[in-house]
Amino acid sequence: MREWVSRGFLAIATLVVAGVPVPGRADEVSTAKTVGAADSRVSFWLETSLKRIFTNTAPGSADLSLIAARNGKIAFQVGFRNDRLQPVHVECKLEGADDLKPQVRFVGLVPMPHFTPNTPRSDLEGLGSLPGLVPDPLWPLSNVEIGPLESRSFWVTLNVPADAKPGPRAIKVQLGLAEDKAKVELPVTLEISEVVIKPRRDFPVIHWWRGEATWDYYKTGMFEDERWWKLTRDQLKNMLDHGSDVAYMPVFFNRRETFKHPCQLLIVNEPRPGVYEFDWSLVKRFSDMVKEIGFTQFEWSHLWIYWGVEHPMRIYKKEGDNYVMLWDPNISGFSDTYVNFLKQFLPEFKKFLADEKMLETSYFHLSDEPGPGQHVKNYRRARQILREIAPWMKVMDALSNIIRSAHLACNFSEFSPPAISGIR
Repeated sequence: MREWVSRGFLAIATLVVAGVPVPGRADEVSTAKTVGAADSRVSFWLETSLKRIFTNTAPGSADLSLIAARNGKIAFQVGFRNDRLQPVHVECKLEGADDLKPQVRFVGLVPMPHFTPNTPRSDLEGLGSLPGLVPDPLWPLSNVEIGPLESRSFWVTLNVPADAKPGPRAIKVQLGLAEDKAKVELPVTLEISEVVIKPRRDFPVIHWWRGEATWDYYKTGMFEDERWWKLTRDQLKNMLDHGSDVAYMPVFFNRRETFKHPCQLLIVNEPRPGVYEFDWSLVKRFSDMVKEIGFTQFEWSHLWIYWGVEHPMRIYKKEGDNYVMLWDPNISGFSDTYVNFLKQFLPEFKKFLADEKMLETSYFHLSDEPGPGQHVKNYRRARQILREIAPWMKVMDALSNIIRSAHLACNFSEFSPPAISGIR
């Protein structure tokens, strides 16, 4: 969805979605609780996590029944609509759910300029509301201002302990409308099942993250800045809370472009041409942090830059205050220069992984998305180099449809996750 976002579309999107609320299903009758006269009311209702509340969504039901397994999470929404011509301030709290560690967040909006192409109307959500502003980010706010003639929502997450008592629970959503000094209460019935969710197994999940995006957006320093570490820890903890259990480890910087501030954990020095020294202190600090957060598996940077296995990774060293590449990025990935580097790096990499007890829980990449023809030959050649220098290393790479269909029998990757479009 975010791939279609355009900053310039914001004003247009606001015009599209403002105005008359879009009703729900024909058989739905609103039982929302209201404050104020009919032509200037503020309405409050409850909704599941499965239905998005757009800025023109009509009020729904004032009560909600949910069922949740133990040792799991469940979420629902608290919708509110302001039919007045002035902004109002709404606050949301919960009563009767302290042991469920409730988390209340405000649902933000992002622009969506158009629907996904080649998608049947029957599969589209938001007809009549989109293109426009779509609910997406969850902000850590429980007391907010909303503008006139718009609907918004809070997102409430409940964490059900494994030892929670099965049976029905009565939870009260308490809402305050500051302008009227009014209080509104909405009932939620939560049925806690006897089922206890077991930890997921044999299904590793990863989300790649961009460390340099954090210091660019939040204007922090690089690895020397403790604020960067705090923000990154919070981001990774959020990933873990949403099901990721594999941490991406940027020992190298996995981008083709040249960056002034590359997110490369490994400190590389070159005291003499072609002789390299490796400082693993930042790699260790990062690996200690992700293990403390709760990650149990680790995915490391590619060893050849995408695509085509034609060039080496862009690896940086520091000269004064500047980061410079160890070699011309356009040299061959099979040059003596790069093979010499790998011969020095890979043994130390293995030692670090063994010392940190991460060797058996790590995933390694050669290079993503080789295409047909010369790319396949390059991939085979690079795989042979690794077999000779690092026979202990198994690699995992994303392979496109043409590779999977025509060359899967070549066995140049021990693990080959398919492209989504290749799944049948």
